[in-house]
Amino acid sequence: MAGAASRCTPDPDGGVVVVTRFDCGGLWRLLAFRIAHAWISARITPRLEGLVFIATRTDVAARRVLSVTLFRNLDQVYQMGTIPAHIKAARVTRRFGVRTRGAIFANVGDWRTVLFDAMAGEPVID
Repeated sequence: MAGAASRCTPDPDGGVVVVTRFDCGGLWRLLAFRIAHAWISARITPRLEGLVFIATRTDVAARRVLSVTLFRNLDQVYQMGTIPAHIKAARVTRRFGVRTRGAIFANVGDWRTVLFDAMAGEPVID
């Protein structure tokens, strides 16, 4: 590996972003899912230690909901699997006819290294 890729090592203790995509297929299913997601999120969020940020966006035209969640570290992401309301919601989603996809992104280093192949602290603009 050359350049920034060789210096970018995943560090799950430096922060983790979870992106979950819910493809609902129809407008009524989207509306019902969005209401259910908001209701369930309100019950799950207070129980998550290490939760830094959560945002949910609805793309009506695509009939899609995106949930972006930031945790302090990877261990805190695993809490989701211990919360009964989340476990139940994950099972209901399939029965609702909603397709779910997700991705987890760990911190890989200083933004200057990742974006500009510069060492940490090195100026990126002359």
